[in-house]
Amino acid sequence: MKKWHQRIQHDPPLWSALVNPHFLPRRALHAAMRKAACFLCGRVLDVGCGKQPYRNLLSHASNVTGIEIDTPISRANSRADIFYSGAILPFDDEVFDSIICNQVLEHAKDGTLFLHELHRVLAPDGILVLSVPFVWPEHEQPHDHRRLTSYGLEQLLHDAGFTVLQQYKLVSGVAAIAALLADWIGETLRPAPSVLRIPLRAIMIAPISWLGAVIDHWQRHGNPSLYLDNFVVAQRTAA
Repeated sequence: MKKWHQRIQHDPPLWSALVNPHFLPRRALHAAMRKAACFLCGRVLDVGCGKQPYRNLLSHASNVTGIEIDTPISRANSRADIFYSGAILPFDDEVFDSIICNQVLEHAKDGTLFLHELHRVLAPDGILVLSVPFVWPEHEQPHDHRRLTSYGLEQLLHDAGFTVLQQYKLVSGVAAIAALLADWIGETLRPAPSVLRIPLRAIMIAPISWLGAVIDHWQRHGNPSLYLDNFVVAQRTAA
């Protein structure tokens, strides 16, 4: 049951739009991770790993270590191997060949220090796969500190010692608006009793999400300025 729930949350099939208000961004992020999985080799560190929803994609990894902030919620709900303070990573220099960091950078109090720490523990020429929101409501308040444009993210990575190899904008244009509307409806319905919330969410959100998925498919080769997430594959350069 838990595996089924995780799948519809992070690798959502079309029907799961009936129950998952974040169908569009989660589907796009999983597709991007599937493409980037070939870069994730050797010793892999998953920073802010949660339940490690992309672990099944890491067929080239020899070892995967998940790390999370040490909080009661993280200890209860994550599949982390290690818990830490959120500042200095508890690893020696250059011990990982690849790093995954999805939707975490916005929660780091010091984004510059955070990226330098990723650089420090990554081996020379190692790969960082990272995603961060550009347009999305505040979440996990008060631990939500920034949004980044594609240019701002590239500059931060460059300053931390990374070269961007690939960069994608996930869920763009009208599809981004559809995803934001679906999230707003989901949040608005959250206080309602489940007997009302579940059917209303299916009736109201699913058509919006499905329409957004169709639109996102047909416009994915564009380069719009309105989108939900930045997704990058970057390589560690000189210290």
